[in-house]
Amino acid sequence: MQPQLLIINQVRISLTLYNEKFYAVQDACTHQRESLSKGKVNHSGEIICPLHHYRFALCDGRAVNAHAGDLRTYPIKINGDGFFIGIG
Repeated sequence: MQPQLLIINQVRISLTLYNEKFYAVQDACTHQRESLSKGKVNHSGEIICPLHHYRFALCDGRAVNAHAGDLRTYPIKINGDGFFIGIG
């Protein structure tokens, strides 16, 4: 799944489905704030910034490249009541 931009209470989140699991991370790359929802996800479960190709692990937001900080991640809960992303 191509990352999708969600804006919830003015918080920009990049939502991705990878290996049948959803992941939500901050939408801004920690290098130069480019929108990660414009990027791609590789076979290793990393979201790739479209500007300078910095990579971040979807599972924990950890930067794979040494020159960028880690991303904020958001917990996701799916149940009979709906799909929830914890932004608080």
